[in-house]
Amino acid sequence: AHRRVRKIVAKGQRHPPGVAKSEFPQDNFNRESVRNSNFVPVIGTHTLFCGRKLMREERLQFSYDKLIHSADFNQHIQKYNIEVDLLEVRRFFMACKPIKALMLYFDGKDVQDGMVQIKHNHFVLSDISLTCDVFQDYSNYQILSGMAYLITCCSEEEQLFKHEEMNYHFIQNTCVGMVRHIMMQNFRSMTRNEYRGRPNIWFTKGFGPGYYGMELKEGKSIHKLIKGERIGVTYQGEMMHPLKSTIGVAFSYAAEEAVRSNPCNYCNAANRDCMFCDDFRSGF
Repeated sequence: AHRRVRKIVAKGQRHPPGVAKSEFPQDNFNRESVRNSNFVPVIGTHTLFCGRKLMREERLQFSYDKLIHSADFNQHIQKYNIEVDLLEVRRFFMACKPIKALMLYFDGKDVQDGMVQIKHNHFVLSDISLTCDVFQDYSNYQILSGMAYLITCCSEEEQLFKHEEMNYHFIQNTCVGMVRHIMMQNFRSMTRNEYRGRPNIWFTKGFGPGYYGMELKEGKSIHKLIKGERIGVTYQGEMMHPLKSTIGVAFSYAAEEAVRSNPCNYCNAANRDCMFCDDFRSGF
């Protein structure tokens, strides 16, 4: 249906099919605005053979220019208290390759088939099992759906930074964080559509290597599941390359109220006054 819409719009605007352009809404990043703008030049829902069955997959590509031009960007960049020429910033990032992302969605049928479940401190997703003590907080609740995600930006950008290098890193990190936020919105939208009308559905934040004390090696399992090499992400030792890549999982569950898990209770760096998780705790 989305391909048909893009062809119709492209024909009306005299653009080649697949590159239809429209004005990007400034108010928010909801699912429909993402799908109907050139903010995402390549987007689609596909099927992917994952473990024991075909999975629902979204493969996304995000333009820096549209991210930086959006109202959401101004909101998130303000916390860094940096002063840059946004026109110059946009010119710079227009020459950079776009941010790429992958997401696998596991629905209620997958949960019934045992492909998404929590066993003590293990989160089972298809053929992988991730270990993290925080999963124990959710072991007594009904799991409704799950997802795995991977987001990356090309390594070439880091070599291009010249003046105001640190500020440009902040800007790039902010764009990656916005993409992650959009993917979480997509995950919530899919789940709510599947369980339409059902009350008391809650969603976790992303669990990944480095958060809640999860070991870095767990990222390799997620990478293997999602086949991250398709968007140019590989592992060297326990580190992903490009280094500016983020990977993780999330799930939804049924409960009377949300589970409030404090990341610092599980993190080895908590006793060293670590500020790493400030954005995570704030809900971004």
